[in-house]
Amino acid sequence: MPAWQPGAVITVKLITVFPENPKSGLPGHQALICAFDPNTGIPVALMDGTYITAMRTAGCATLSVRHLSRKDALFLTIIDAGVQGASHLKICSRVRDFEEIRIASYYFEDAQKLAQSNPKAHAVESFEEAVQSADVICLCTTSSSPVIEIAWISPGANITSVGYTPPGSELPLDIIARARLIVETRRSF
Repeated sequence: MPAWQPGAVITVKLITVFPENPKSGLPGHQALICAFDPNTGIPVALMDGTYITAMRTAGCATLSVRHLSRKDALFLTIIDAGVQGASHLKICSRVRDFEEIRIASYYFEDAQKLAQSNPKAHAVESFEEAVQSADVICLCTTSSSPVIEIAWISPGANITSVGYTPPGSELPLDIIARARLIVETRRSF
């Protein structure tokens, strides 16, 4: 992923996706960011991009929560307790004064562990239980099939989805068809 603008360094981010890594306690995505002098091409920085990537992704989702969710949103749900779930919990709770934060994950123990990092958070055992009556729902999985159902969603809920694993998505098509869809980037694959 290259990036450049006039007067700034040239950067390139390399990222790998290894879905089995979390079983070994490693992030599923690993990243490296290289920065180069725009006049000479000399490398000026080499950074671990894993944390930067996680926080940037959660930051974009949180920006949408700030601008698109109802101002009176009280209940936040985070689906999945991996790197993105943790990043979303850290940042999302800063833009709204949520009364309750529910965390659900494929493994209940992971949700319990993440919930310990925020006094308003608690783990729930099912995605359905986590989503019902939620004002803001953050989908943070790498699932190639839907993880929630339209029947579980309260009217007016804000849903962010950062997990996209072609050819499918963690977000069901019937929700997309009935909702106002706002995307950060459109790509053709």
